[in-house]
Amino acid sequence: MYQQHNHFPYYSLNRAPSFPEVDTSLFQQSASKSHTLISQANKIVEKITSSNSFAFSVMDAAQKSETNKVKQLLKEIGIDQTVDVIYNPDGIKITIQTNEQNQAKVSLSLRWR
Repeated sequence: MYQQHNHFPYYSLNRAPSFPEVDTSLFQQSASKSHTLISQANKIVEKITSSNSFAFSVMDAAQKSETNKVKQLLKEIGIDQTVDVIYNPDGIKITIQTNEQNQAKVSLSLRWR
């Protein structure tokens, strides 16, 4: 009574999918740039950990939606790469990325509530 029709395209199970040739140059450059970003992320974590006044200033500015002030506080401790901050009532996400061609980025997600 009912006929079953297979409407799926035919794919050979014998052929492996083709991928472009592996070129690790950009991958390695990105990894190399990440050393600087990780160092700067560590600088932020160390400053927040060791300075109650800095932690208070960052948290207070973020809770008041003063993005430029948060970025300025980060620049004052020596963060010289591009910084983006996103915050909500529970915490902050700080993303540091390379200044040249967005080759790498490192994000910190820190909670305060």
